[in-house]
Amino acid sequence: MSFASGPIKLRADTYLAPTEAFHVADIALPSGRLPAAHTHDFPEVFWVTQGQVRHRCNGRENVLPEGSVTFIRPSDCHSLRATSGGARLLNLMFRAADLDGLGARARPTADRGFFWSDAPMPEVWQLSEHQSWVLTSLLAALPARSVAARDSWILALLEMLRAAPAPIAALPPWLATLLMRAEAPDVLQTGVPALVALSGRSHAHLCRALQAHLGLTPSLLLAQYRIKRAKRLLSTTDRKIEDIAQDCGFTHRSHMARLFKTNTGQSPRTWRRAMRVNPVILP
Repeated sequence: MSFASGPIKLRADTYLAPTEAFHVADIALPSGRLPAAHTHDFPEVFWVTQGQVRHRCNGRENVLPEGSVTFIRPSDCHSLRATSGGARLLNLMFRAADLDGLGARARPTADRGFFWSDAPMPEVWQLSEHQSWVLTSLLAALPARSVAARDSWILALLEMLRAAPAPIAALPPWLATLLMRAEAPDVLQTGVPALVALSGRSHAHLCRALQAHLGLTPSLLLAQYRIKRAKRLLSTTDRKIEDIAQDCGFTHRSHMARLFKTNTGQSPRTWRRAMRVNPVILP
């Protein structure tokens, strides 16, 4: 179905009981052909928790990376699919009638746009791994679907983003492909030269693109992916920490320990022990 043939319209009353101020959904997206576009009579915010998402909105298609958060207005017309291999996102929606009151509470933060932007495309911002985990934890801890609970969570999100320089631009296809391949062990072990080779761009071009779209340098991007892989190996295998450090491309164990402590506040050994005791509460 094309945009011109009439999109499906989703309605808040389908998801919200009269006493509920918001609705949260954890959505698994398959890959493949984009579904029919839809509009809403409500605003929503969603962030990609796993994988990458193709997002066609208002006639344009973008790729949303993991950790990106998108503010959808009632007027936006969009559809979503995973780029490949599946993706997940968390979505929070609420009634459009509550936008004015929320905007009054959010100012001056809301003056930057978010739900209240009048740009042709919805705003997309980038969360760090830690920010995404904090927001997910706060959402899970909300005691009820009340106005106060909803506003406290949204205001926490806006406050996080207030310090960011600007919304991120849509990822060009070559950069989306690079990010999907950058987590491979051989790339992590080789480092920046492997990123440059995979991108097919010059080192300077790659640096500019990563800064513009993600606010990262190539080295910082690799550091994030190395920590992410280290967490996965620490939590799912019994391999020695020295072996994991080498597998993830760290120059030595102390290098991994230093970055791991900065990222999590814990040493790799302490994080592994805590993860096995309670895997739910840790990122």
